[in-house]
Amino acid sequence: MFIHRQYDISVLFSDTKSAAAAWEKTMGSTDLERERQHRGVPCQWKLHLQMMPQEELDTRLLPTVTSGAWISVDADLTGYYQSAIQRFEGGLMDAVGEVVAQLLNAGGSAVVLHKAAACVKPADRFLREFNAGMGGPLPWIDLLTTQNEETICRTYGMPHYVGKPNIHAHCAHVDVFAAERCYRATMTAVFRGIVDELIAPMWFDDSPAIVWQAEHNDEELAVHLRSQSLEAQHPAVTWPQTDFEMYSLLVADLAAVDFRGSQFRFFDSILLETEIPCRILCFECAHVILYVTAGFGRVATKNGSEENATIFAEFAAFGPSDVAMVKHLHMLASIAHDSEVSGGVKDYDIISPATNMDGYLAMPLHDLPFGPQPIALRVLCPFFAFERPEMALNPRAWCDANLGKFTDIYDRWTQTVSREP
Repeated sequence: MFIHRQYDISVLFSDTKSAAAAWEKTMGSTDLERERQHRGVPCQWKLHLQMMPQEELDTRLLPTVTSGAWISVDADLTGYYQSAIQRFEGGLMDAVGEVVAQLLNAGGSAVVLHKAAACVKPADRFLREFNAGMGGPLPWIDLLTTQNEETICRTYGMPHYVGKPNIHAHCAHVDVFAAERCYRATMTAVFRGIVDELIAPMWFDDSPAIVWQAEHNDEELAVHLRSQSLEAQHPAVTWPQTDFEMYSLLVADLAAVDFRGSQFRFFDSILLETEIPCRILCFECAHVILYVTAGFGRVATKNGSEENATIFAEFAAFGPSDVAMVKHLHMLASIAHDSEVSGGVKDYDIISPATNMDGYLAMPLHDLPFGPQPIALRVLCPFFAFERPEMALNPRAWCDANLGKFTDIYDRWTQTVSREP
């Protein structure tokens, strides 16, 4: 499509009024087109007061795209592949990114990466990636894992925006283990670069590593990664009852298996140095983050019973990208683990810590099938005081009526963390 050839990046707005206001605020002009220098980098910006054609947009990350107007930028990136131009650490892409961030903060709803297969990134995702990785390529690329005859995790946009070849990580197996290993290899190559081989962790930076061999294809502007150790067998670990790091790997793998149908992708873990060592595993699907504890299931609960499947348990929550989510989930998991309730916290029980919410409902998700016995994984969902009477009558029916999708739980957690002082 012409717009994908002509422009590098666009910011979408829901209507012409908000786009015009953001344009005037950011560009300091009412002209529909102007050249603006930011950090000494000249770029051609243009305001389009009509809907962007959506036929060829990749909307995986934002299924419902509303575009009443848009602002495009031509950063003159054509021909810069493998050039010496400074893109990050204060260079071209950082300069462009700062203006894009200003437009998003002024009301923009999404970013279109025209040279990354027309990927549409939601505003909150782009801002999170840009602010967290200032001086890095993550906001400017798209990643996609496909599983047909083999598993391939590939990047889009690297040659144009980053000046380096795209990464394609391959595995002959077609399952979630292969998908996650390929994803980790691809991300490691994006951030660290690659020559002849790549050593990438399974999950976390300090987890066991896999060696990948690199094959450069200059015609495709791509590097293909393959690992001999993955062709023979999965490097999946076996149950270690006392090894916290190996246990965390298994929880990450098994949680990914359950949510892969919803396109949740592991992207980070947060290590908490607490009485019971714990990682908070973070999985992403569009704007929703799935947080999963990994650590409580290694230690028997205070009053759990085998009959209620409450001896060993981990806990999860669907919420926004907010550090308060980590604090809340760990606090609630600790309360549930040490509960004085006879028989322990079981499915559809209420956890009521002293917070500004009335309580949290422990909903069954699935069992993690390993360990001395299966470990129950329960999703915690906030509820309001006025909902307690109806919910107490039949918690299962209340869940079916009010929590049909994981986004319903996400909305409740968003309200919870927004009340943080």
